[in-house]
Amino acid sequence: MLYIYKQSSTPLSPWNKLRVGGVNNIAPQNKAKFLLLSNIDASHREGAWHYIFEFDARDSLQKSGLAQLMERSNGNGSAKFKDGTNWAEWLGEGWQIIDEHVRNEILKLAPVEPMDGIITGVRELPNWFPGSRQVAAAVLAH
Repeated sequence: MLYIYKQSSTPLSPWNKLRVGGVNNIAPQNKAKFLLLSNIDASHREGAWHYIFEFDARDSLQKSGLAQLMERSNGNGSAKFKDGTNWAEWLGEGWQIIDEHVRNEILKLAPVEPMDGIITGVRELPNWFPGSRQVAAAVLAH
């Protein structure tokens, strides 16, 4: 796993990049050819948004047999993850690579104000889940 931390004064809308891949152009020390965005942790503290992007470092964007089987049951069934994201361009400036210990410490930080909050462990809703298409449409519209 590769963790990227980014702070922003305005909220980002990274959700449409979940389960999308691209060439590894941000972490040359990691020998994997591709990065797949597998999770996003977002928190709002002290007037700023804090994001931790969790990437799966991979040699290919081919899905495992189990992933293909699960997706077929959901009506998807593609053998590969979507490709084409330029991660360096998408992240822009002001990001840094962190390790899992730093990530855990950031996630454990207590809210400073009652309005501060955290979004973590975001997962996709399967197509068969009631209302999944409406939720996806609402997310993509923002």
